[in-house]
Amino acid sequence: MTKQSLYAVIIAGGRGKRFWPESRIKEPKYLLRLPGQKSTLLQQSVARLRGFVKNKNIMVVTNRLQYLSVKKQLPQIDKKNIILEPLSRNTAAAVALAATIINAKNADGLMIVLPADQLLPIKHERKFRNALKTAANLAKSKDALVTIGIKPTFPATGFGYIKVGKKLGASIFKADKFIEKPNFKKAKAFIKDKNYLWNSGIFIMKTSAILKEIGKYMPGLAKGLRFIKGEADLNRYYKNLSGVSIDYGVMEKSKKVYVIKADIIWHDIGSWENLYEVIKSGPKGNIVIGPYLGVDTKDSIIISKKGHFVGTIGLKDVIVIHTDDATLVCSKDSAELVKSLVDKMESERILRKFL
Repeated sequence: MTKQSLYAVIIAGGRGKRFWPESRIKEPKYLLRLPGQKSTLLQQSVARLRGFVKNKNIMVVTNRLQYLSVKKQLPQIDKKNIILEPLSRNTAAAVALAATIINAKNADGLMIVLPADQLLPIKHERKFRNALKTAANLAKSKDALVTIGIKPTFPATGFGYIKVGKKLGASIFKADKFIEKPNFKKAKAFIKDKNYLWNSGIFIMKTSAILKEIGKYMPGLAKGLRFIKGEADLNRYYKNLSGVSIDYGVMEKSKKVYVIKADIIWHDIGSWENLYEVIKSGPKGNIVIGPYLGVDTKDSIIISKKGHFVGTIGLKDVIVIHTDDATLVCSKDSAELVKSLVDKMESERILRKFL
């Protein structure tokens, strides 16, 4: 494996609906700098690859609404490497499009696919790159589709899981089964069973290998891509591509999926409650940002901007997020349902200006 043949594709197309009202259509979660962070999630995703993948081999899949922001945040990435989807068609289409572009440049190219909205402590980045190196070597030698599985540290219900099968090396396993976000009871059982890992959504594979598996398990997507020869075709045909995830479309079905187990601290900041993973709570278990005073309030998240004062009385396990034009109030155990609220707002024309 040489750096010349190694590419990275950062998927930056998600809305981050569970992070509303901070995450918006024009400035979604991955473009935000979270409290306590010196750079945005997108910038950190690229910085994490420093010394492993050349900047000229890093691509970002995003859309036209975020193009200028992505370009501004990543001046080291050639604008030709910012791939614009005409509309979001989920990760299978995004991965297939990037793989097709890279394969046309380098038929032997290896691609690392990473979400743009993950967080990793700096002290764990060496371990992360070592896991990528192991995965890249495996992908090259076996024409395998390799994913990084994270050793779980708590019964997360907002993450997907991978059940590993036969052990092939110190940290290498055959993938047995992918599991969507489980309920709390199942998540607790997964924590006790060493065969279950968090699904990081990070994949490493030859472009030729993933395109072959897409042709096998998603023939409609493979056929649709063949019509796309330029930007005009992209705009015309992309909307007809399958709108499913790469996990569901290929990884759950392929017999060539392997897992590298990584014992690292890793955060998928999916909802407001996940802030507890990256920010140390203060008195009474509260995370507070902005002008605030509380009476008998504990284990809550209160964030306010633009000098707006927030006061609370007699609350426990709540989330209060105040921005310029919107305020969210919900219980912590309902944090995952913020997406449902945003979906309802999308259906109400009068509310769309707040998205």
